[in-house]
Amino acid sequence: MNRGLRRAALSLGAANAIDYALQFLQPVILARLLDTTDFGGYRLLWLVTTTALALTTLGVPQSLYYFLPRSDAAGKRLYIYQALVFLSIGGLLAAAAVLPGSPLLPGSANLLSQYGLLPSAFVFLWIFCNLLDFLPAADGRSTWQAKTIVGLSILRTFLLVTSAILSESLMGVFWGMLLFVGLKSSLLLMYTIWYHGVKAPLVRQTSFWEQTRYAVPFGVAGMLFGLRSQAEQWVVATLFSIGQYAAFSVASVLPPLVSLFRQSMNQAFLPRMSELHAAGDNPGMLALNNRANVALALLLFPGLAFAFVFANDLITLIYTKTYALGSNVMRIYVVGMVAFCVEVNNVMLLLKEGGFAARTNFMTLLICIVVSIVFAKEFGLAGAAAGSVVAVYMERALTLRRMGARLSLSLGALQNWRALGKTLLAAAAAATLAGWGVTILPHPAPLVIQLALGGSILMAAYIPTLFALGMGSLLRGLIRHPR
Repeated sequence: MNRGLRRAALSLGAANAIDYALQFLQPVILARLLDTTDFGGYRLLWLVTTTALALTTLGVPQSLYYFLPRSDAAGKRLYIYQALVFLSIGGLLAAAAVLPGSPLLPGSANLLSQYGLLPSAFVFLWIFCNLLDFLPAADGRSTWQAKTIVGLSILRTFLLVTSAILSESLMGVFWGMLLFVGLKSSLLLMYTIWYHGVKAPLVRQTSFWEQTRYAVPFGVAGMLFGLRSQAEQWVVATLFSIGQYAAFSVASVLPPLVSLFRQSMNQAFLPRMSELHAAGDNPGMLALNNRANVALALLLFPGLAFAFVFANDLITLIYTKTYALGSNVMRIYVVGMVAFCVEVNNVMLLLKEGGFAARTNFMTLLICIVVSIVFAKEFGLAGAAAGSVVAVYMERALTLRRMGARLSLSLGALQNWRALGKTLLAAAAAATLAGWGVTILPHPAPLVIQLALGGSILMAAYIPTLFALGMGSLLRGLIRHPR
């Protein structure tokens, strides 16, 4: 079982890494194929869509991680059907909200009205097919999930880039996006029919309310959490110019990267954690969660440290010097992403602490908005990113305190803080050495050479530093004996 968990985590992590790489590549290519207005409209549609997704799904797709591992075949089919119905209703409401001329859209989104029903159709299908991002893994088919992630990511990139090349317009890109979500929705229905069949009822009132009562508190918490980063983008779009907003959005590519790695861990470990919790093995559940956090930190901390040190060079190389204004924004985001490696929401999910999570995220959302506005006016573009950093550390502190009370454990017993701290120290030391090492190059050296040398130095120094800090046995244990 543990070897299977390790393989699942690695395969899902690799799949999500490929997906992120292609997601990262798409705007880089489209920015060179579309004019500024069309590219701005493309980014704006994604902002509207992700906001609609956060407001409507309410944790129902993620609830399958709880219900499917502990249900028989008929129960699994029913919970999946009910999730499809819920997402269909949410998708219709969101599609209506973005119809041309809708009073719910801000003034900056009015330019989407010229594309008729295309944005509404895309929003509906995107919300509906979101279930495919969770269902196979919750169903115990991690390999199927990984293959689907990679296949759909390649298809999405091909359709968007091809439509942009052929049409050289946002209208063509929108049609490519609509074709993609149509195919993804069809695949979701095919999976459901193939593995779970077609059999009434679609909804059973008692089961539906059980599922929604469980999901909605966590969904509200997740919605508020997701709105934190989106709120910052709306603040920047309101207070700053379009060019500054573009630089800010370029710098905000790191949070999705960390989220993808976390999602891989969640998809692989949550079903097993749910089984342990159902069996009353809370220590085993917590130990598995902490093991995943250390593994995640070992992978992500060196990357985050590299991004902090080389933020300006990274943005300049990928998006040109025009967007280098976002380098300090990226550094501030890196500080916040460190806390994301301490994943505690999985445990809170299984402890049914959705109400607490919702209250905490509502409070931190308000704090995020206020801090972002105040700091943006005081310190400029980089200050707008401070809101989410303050919010995430406050949310983690409050959640850990609550989790300790529920499990009757001290703060020190909730995570492997020593291993996390040593990993962060090793990554920071290696990145600092890499930054210093690049200075020996004759200037001006090409950015590619600087970044390649910096990355090589970091990786050469990172592992030995971990061993020097006494992390060798833990590294060997994670590789050889996941138990």
